[in-house]
Amino acid sequence: MIRKNRDADAQNVFLGYTAAGIVMSYRDAKGGETRTVSQIELSEPLPVWFKLDKFGNTVSGYYSTDGMTWTLVSELSVQMIG
Repeated sequence: MIRKNRDADAQNVFLGYTAAGIVMSYRDAKGGETRTVSQIELSEPLPVWFKLDKFGNTVSGYYSTDGMTWTLVSELSVQMIG
């Protein structure tokens, strides 16, 4: 997870594994609604690695089943500065 700050209602991007598979969600405004942008059922066995890259206000989420080859889950624009 990447967060703007430690406030409970801060902007954030989350990438992780749940019972539904790989999930990427975000909150793009302080106190706003958390939305799921991507949900991928994973056919490969665990373990799974996750990576969030941030460049400016763009956050890209990736997963890997071998730690070397990365698959893009989604890219989001979330204001994290200011």
